[in-house]
Amino acid sequence: MKRLTVLVGTVLVLSACEDHEGFSSVITGPQDASFAGTWTGEYTSSNNPGSVFTATLQLAQTGTSVTGSLTTSPGRSANLTGTVNGSRLTGTWTWTDACTGNATTTLDMAASGTRITGSYGSNDCLGLTSGGLILDRQ
Repeated sequence: MKRLTVLVGTVLVLSACEDHEGFSSVITGPQDASFAGTWTGEYTSSNNPGSVFTATLQLAQTGTSVTGSLTTSPGRSANLTGTVNGSRLTGTWTWTDACTGNATTTLDMAASGTRITGSYGSNDCLGLTSGGLILDRQ
């Protein structure tokens, strides 16, 4: 019974100190990955099976919010807005070239932090298209 009283007393003392310097009652989870920077690599499109195209993605990140721009070797361009949760970025592309439309994307960062892989689905002047991508941090 004496040990239980000491344990309860310790818990009460620590609880009383939680708002003082050096103590925190906030429990944090895994840190969200940083997608900020320049990424280049390759992507595929269901419009051109067997073809591989190049892309450059410029991203900025504030907290879990991401914005950026995409340019591709066939001359496509888009702006991205998205949200990071852990090592996954979920976002929406808004095509800014003559073939306007939107796309959704999911990008996963490798544990190394130097590669993202993912997929997209687009609805634009080319119709419904989808594909995959692999981009490396520059």
